[in-house]
Amino acid sequence: MGLSYFFSVFLSFTNFLVLSKELYIYYNEHVACLSKKEVGFMRNKLVNIPFPIKKADSFFARFKGLMFKKAPIRNEGLWIIPCNAVHMFFMSFAIDVVLINERMEVVCLYPDLQPWTATKPEKKAYSTLELPSGTIASLGIEIGDMITFNTTIGKLAK
Repeated sequence: MGLSYFFSVFLSFTNFLVLSKELYIYYNEHVACLSKKEVGFMRNKLVNIPFPIKKADSFFARFKGLMFKKAPIRNEGLWIIPCNAVHMFFMSFAIDVVLINERMEVVCLYPDLQPWTATKPEKKAYSTLELPSGTIASLGIEIGDMITFNTTIGKLAK
């Protein structure tokens, strides 16, 4: 029981430290908008957005976003790069906002974000997806999910 027992206890303790460190790193990279109690419910899955996404990567396109659109967006979205926060000023409808990092992992969710509100800047976010209201719930998007979609060129539908 002497040396072998000590060695096995030491190995299990070092494995615990490594596991704890990995969990801490995982927590810091993926759980920007969750409390520590909700960490256990995270899972990583691949979520494909089934409608076209317009890319907004110029200054003017990012600035304008969806402002001044009269009707809610349907079956389309906007990908704003780079962007780690959004505002809903001059908007007349609610949208779902998904903040994603450079690896296309979801770091923060704002379902049904209402007009004339704003989100807090999220350090871990690199870009933002603005989607029709209800998309987060209907696709089951969660923190830590990987997002895929097809980008389009041109203007969003009116």
